Amino acid sequence: MQPYSSDERSALRAELAARTAPSLRPASLVSADPLRPLPGAVLAKLEIRGRAGYDPSGPDHPRRDRWQQLVFPGLGLAAVAAVVLIVAVIAGHSLLAEIAGAALLAGSLAAAAAWRWIGADPLRIRAAERHALTAAGWWQSRQGWTGALAAGPERALLGVALDGAAQIASSQAWRSGYLDGHRLVFDLATELDAVDAQAFEVARARTAGGAEHDVDAAFDSCLDRVLALRRYANGLAELTDRIAATDTEIHAAPAIGELRGDVEQGRYAVQGIQRLTEELAVISASVEATAAELRKERD
Repeated sequence: MQPYSSDERSALRAELAARTAPSLRPASLVSADPLRPLPGAVLAKLEIRGRAGYDPSGPDHPRRDRWQQLVFPGLGLAAVAAVVLIVAVIAGHSLLAEIAGAALLAGSLAAAAAWRWIGADPLRIRAAERHALTAAGWWQSRQGWTGALAAGPERALLGVALDGAAQIASSQAWRSGYLDGHRLVFDLATELDAVDAQAFEVARARTAGGAEHDVDAAFDSCLDRVLALRRYANGLAELTDRIAATDTEIHAAPAIGELRGDVEQGRYAVQGIQRLTEELAVISASVEATAAELRKERD
């Protein structure tokens, strides 16, 4: 991985200068895809739902389609029994009233049991799991970006980082089984927290009149961190195109196998993201090599 050149930094600086002024609201990102690792149980359920043909985080589940077959008969029996019970009571037919009352109870219990059984579907996304999914896709700055702090290039750089994180989270390759290892160790929300805090400290030093040389050196470090995110996002886009091309050509995505990253866990800054970006190229080459072998076998 080549280090970041002065040209790359200059181009990003120019991009920051051209960005529109940020909103007065706190910097935030709402993503339909997780920005941070999900609990293992939730991940497993989402994967099983996807394989079963359901929207991984949608409201549908296998037993939901059974409610008309199971709940309606019980409710229908209870409704008829209730009418008969009223008529029997008015007419003074005690035996008929007892029978109707028993049927009303049986129908109500059957409908309640069926409803409970449907709600207990192991593939149903429950409220706590949906909350975890929502929380995993939401990020907001913890820093006080106000006044002169928000008008500087550091706040604009945070906006670029948010764009890069959103691009990564929505990438088909990022969400695929090829990058399970990357998602386990690379927490996008944590990285945004770190960029947010680092950029804010640089902005405070700049507005406080810190030494220009020191401020510029610290800002270059921020630039490198965001450039690392951008490089990784671009690598994901290339991998997505490679996987899509292979799937279209030989319809053999499941046969390609699971490719996992082997990276250190811990705090990830520029070097950590660079290593992951390098792995994208290796994965792309592996996908192409496997596809070539499959073509030979098919021919």
